Amino acid sequence: MLRQKAEYEIFTLSRHPASDIKTKHFVAEALDEKSLRDIVLTVKPKIIVNFIGASTSTEALVELTRINTGVILNLVSILGIKNLSETRIITMGSAAEYGGCSGKLISEEEPARPVSAYGISKLAQTAIAKQFNESLGSRIDVVRPFNLIGANSPESLISQKICRKVLALESSENLYLDDAEMERDFVDIDDFTKGLLNLIETECLPGVFNVCSGKAVSLRSLAEAFMIAGGKSGKVLQSPQSKFRSPVRRAVGDSTKMSGATGWVVSKTLQQAASEQIKTAASFF
Repeated sequence: MLRQKAEYEIFTLSRHPASDIKTKHFVAEALDEKSLRDIVLTVKPKIIVNFIGASTSTEALVELTRINTGVILNLVSILGIKNLSETRIITMGSAAEYGGCSGKLISEEEPARPVSAYGISKLAQTAIAKQFNESLGSRIDVVRPFNLIGANSPESLISQKICRKVLALESSENLYLDDAEMERDFVDIDDFTKGLLNLIETECLPGVFNVCSGKAVSLRSLAEAFMIAGGKSGKVLQSPQSKFRSPVRRAVGDSTKMSGATGWVVSKTLQQAASEQIKTAASFF
């Protein structure tokens, strides 16, 4: 979407070459301060959007924290030393920072009680951003997306994992889930991207912004949406063999702050997002 706007000159960075990216692309390790500094001083960006992070559960807490806080620490150091203090940073937080708050919508003011190493590491990033905003006058926004769904979803997402399971079923075969009644907040990737763009284009005080639908959806209901989209007639059932039960039973966000600041609203229904996701996933299945 940003690429469609002529007033933006976009640069991207990753560890590896990316032939499918139609921007000026840098290959570098963002956790290496010198490499990142050279690029920042070359580009002199007005806005930096940081998607770099680690989420895998196999990483130890120390390693997750090193990765998920390292880029922000490097950026603030570079921008402060090189007099680029007007540069705005938007970095990705996570709904995992909250833990769970059963029975109510989670606003940005909700005390964070993460229960996973990933959530703890992302909360550490948020704490760093808040500290630099308050002490140095930095302009760092933390965007907390809830669970993403939609076309071209990454394989690591719960929505894509369920989508893949549905595609593998015979037409009338039942789908079994490990924790069918766990409730989450699902927001379409396109809606999330629009929210991010709205935030980029909005002048507001720095802070934390939830990007979410505000609707509780059980994994059973999510899977049923994929079953409908995939033309499957089987039932979605709790696996009788599974003893897994998430410690966070319900995590549903409140996007009032984001909507009020930027005018952002959710436009796609769960079924629309599931249909688009299963269509793109099927093309690679």
